[in-house]
Amino acid sequence: MRLSTVLALILGLIVLLVGGVAVFLATLDVGRYKADIVALMEDQTGRRVAIDGDLDLSLGLAPALVVEDVHLGNADWAQDDDMVSVGRLEAQVALLPLLSGDLRVVRLVLADAAVWLETDAEGRGNWALGPTDTTEAADTPADPPADIVADVPGETPTRTTPPARLDIQDVRLENAILILRDGARDRTLTLELDTAVLTGAGVDTPLDVDLAGRYNGLAFSAEGTMGALTALGAPRAGAEPTAPPAPPWPLDLTAEVAGATITVNGAIAQPTEARGLDLTVSARGSQIADLAALGPVIDQDLTLPAVGAYDVTLQLTGDAAALAVPMLEASLGTLPLLKATATGSIDNLSAGDGVTLLVAAEGGEVADLLRLPALAAAAGDGQDLPMLGPFRVSATVAGGPDDLTVKDIDLGVGPPEGLRLTAVGAVADAVAASGLDLTVALTAPDPARLTELGIPIAVPVQASAQVSDIDGGYRLADLRAALGRSHLTGDLDARLDGPRPHLSGRLVAPLLDLAEITGAPAPETRAVPDPSASTPSLPTPAPTGTGGATVIPDTPLPLDGLSAVDADLSIRVEHAVLPNGMTLDDVDLGVTLADGALTLDPLRTGVADGTVTGTMTLTPTGNGAAALRVDLTGDGVTLGTLARQMGQGDLVQGGPSRLRLNLAGQGATPRQIAGTLDGRVLLHTVDARLNNRALDWAGADVSTQVIRTINPFGTEEATTPVRCLVVNMTASEGVLSSDHGLALETDRMVVGGAGGFDLGAERLSVKIAPAAREGIGLERGLGRIVELFAVTGPFAAPSLVLDAREAVRTGLRTAASAAGALATGGLSLVGEDLAANLLGGSGAEMEPCLVALGEKEPGQGGGAPAEAGDGSTVDALEDGARDQVDAVREQAEEAIDDLTDQLPGPAGEALGGGLRRLLNQ
Repeated sequence: MRLSTVLALILGLIVLLVGGVAVFLATLDVGRYKADIVALMEDQTGRRVAIDGDLDLSLGLAPALVVEDVHLGNADWAQDDDMVSVGRLEAQVALLPLLSGDLRVVRLVLADAAVWLETDAEGRGNWALGPTDTTEAADTPADPPADIVADVPGETPTRTTPPARLDIQDVRLENAILILRDGARDRTLTLELDTAVLTGAGVDTPLDVDLAGRYNGLAFSAEGTMGALTALGAPRAGAEPTAPPAPPWPLDLTAEVAGATITVNGAIAQPTEARGLDLTVSARGSQIADLAALGPVIDQDLTLPAVGAYDVTLQLTGDAAALAVPMLEASLGTLPLLKATATGSIDNLSAGDGVTLLVAAEGGEVADLLRLPALAAAAGDGQDLPMLGPFRVSATVAGGPDDLTVKDIDLGVGPPEGLRLTAVGAVADAVAASGLDLTVALTAPDPARLTELGIPIAVPVQASAQVSDIDGGYRLADLRAALGRSHLTGDLDARLDGPRPHLSGRLVAPLLDLAEITGAPAPETRAVPDPSASTPSLPTPAPTGTGGATVIPDTPLPLDGLSAVDADLSIRVEHAVLPNGMTLDDVDLGVTLADGALTLDPLRTGVADGTVTGTMTLTPTGNGAAALRVDLTGDGVTLGTLARQMGQGDLVQGGPSRLRLNLAGQGATPRQIAGTLDGRVLLHTVDARLNNRALDWAGADVSTQVIRTINPFGTEEATTPVRCLVVNMTASEGVLSSDHGLALETDRMVVGGAGGFDLGAERLSVKIAPAAREGIGLERGLGRIVELFAVTGPFAAPSLVLDAREAVRTGLRTAASAAGALATGGLSLVGEDLAANLLGGSGAEMEPCLVALGEKEPGQGGGAPAEAGDGSTVDALEDGARDQVDAVREQAEEAIDDLTDQLPGPAGEALGGGLRRLLNQ
């Protein structure tokens, strides 16, 4: 037989065979195998399987199998009926490769597919599948496939024929969804794919990727190319062990999510083991705050500040377990709000080790940045943040979690020529915020800027300190501050590990001018009046009402500030100026704050040429109230110096004084505390001179009027020598009182006083008894009219009361003491006895200062008052008394005329008119 005949015969047989197969496939009804397929799948999975749609096969060189409406049942404890449902599955397979044992999927389409993966509270997964009955399979060992034989008995069999080759060229998912329910954490994750397309020449070649969908509602898309799928699986069986290593798995993807564009470009040497990465990753977007949409994806409540655009590029190299970032460049924000940059590298990203980054940030206004919602909580939500101006900071971050350091810190806030805060230095352990070594400085050349920030300082400020950390807090060493002409130095420790911050340390100041620092107005100095420029007149008694005015503040005590911090401070000031102008020298103050209780101990200072020492405590007692205790001792304090410092000019000269102040009270306001005071007050002054010309009677206060009343020589002499002045009173339940604790002695006059000051009601009632020393020419007339008077009324508007009837009774006693006593029922003797008690006697025996100091018993006046007689006797005595009154009135009028003649001009006429009106009352 010829070769051509043989070839023709073979070709005919092939055509016949192919034609027969074609006829068979064309007439094949694959739908009738649906039940067999369902039964086989149920047997292998142990779950319910249903194919509710058509099962069809289309012919061609690439036959396509189409299955519709396929369901795989769920575990009996799961929430959903199906674990998998597929609306349509289409698999198109190349026919000719099947002849050589290869499976080439030309097209694989999965549409309207849904997969429900679920775990219960114990962590069991619904994807655990298996045969319905595995007993026989477990007992009977399976025979090896026909293509596997044992070369040597007892050794592992080897495959004699190569496995079938699988190629997939086009995979498409349309409208697919994956739902994962985590029963243990009660969380549900959803992945929706609108489209997912993978195309390529086969599983051994790179694939093009294009997909779009949503993850937990967050839209995303991605496109690009990636390496062959076979590189992601195990090496092919039968591959030569000496075969060259596979080339790196390439990756070039671009993704869009939450407003960010993310690119990944490079290759992975061993993708299945995540080893040998060499990738460049970048992420950029127009607004960093948009990334907050990723919060639900990572199960976090993510809030990011809206500072503007971001751009991050980094190179990833190495293995996943020890990933390195040899290059990192990042920028964040848009000026003028914020522009931040970071450049450097990270040796081990997974462990956070080997960090070397240069970071910098700048912006136009700190307050604008801190007002962003994401940062407002850290800055104090709802606060009116001050405008501080531009800021700039740079630093180098190096190390890792155990030794992260921040060095080369250079921070500046505020304009260079204005209010500016700077800090330079390093932080040895940034994670623990320890190892601080910072030089911090504040410059405020314009006090108005400090006022705008709510800092009541009226002078330029320059301050600096070395900031370091201590156990539980921080230390400010080498503290230096210049506030105007004041200077402070010292050291402070701030402990933050207790129930409240605790400050301790020392402060030293050669000069501390609080008047200049606070901007307090200079105290007004009383000018010495020109007597010819005014018209003196007797004072008019003030009304008893105060119109609601108070002298002692009735405002709540600022106790909240005391409980905000504990303190133990030592303060030394060589020279201090108080806001009211008083000056203190050699101030030594110990300040202790503990749980809201303030203690000043020691309290030592030089005041007006003398010294004051003592202690003071203020202890909260609850409900906004506090207990106050003051114990002060003053020696050598000069009243004249004190008066000048308080703006009283030359009202008093000299007058070294002794002061004892022991008071205790409690309340929620200064007035409440004053209304509960118990204790003692003592002031003892000697060798002073009173400047008579500095006493402006017209329009002067009551204290000046009192001095004029008890000093009738003020118009004749420039000064009045004061031998002694005593205020010795006892406080009980807010009332300062004494029976004879007020005294004044001059070279010509002696004055005794008694009465009380009700600090709670702010009212006073003081009786004052002046008397002339013997032999100075005041035994008649004016010297006898004001022998006893009173100062009464509210603190805000006290009244000087010159009681004319008491003056008349004194005159009656002089003319006819017996008749006067009987006529008034003894009242005139009451007045005379009171004066004698206050003055310590009469005549040369008058020593009211000794009486006030308790060094002499009060003096006694005339005899005991007589009892009232029968009516006729009283009538007779009253008639005699009237005659005596008329006589005394005439003497008084003559004295007034003499006084008016001695004071010519308007001043004399006004004084005479006032005395006559008083006499007529």
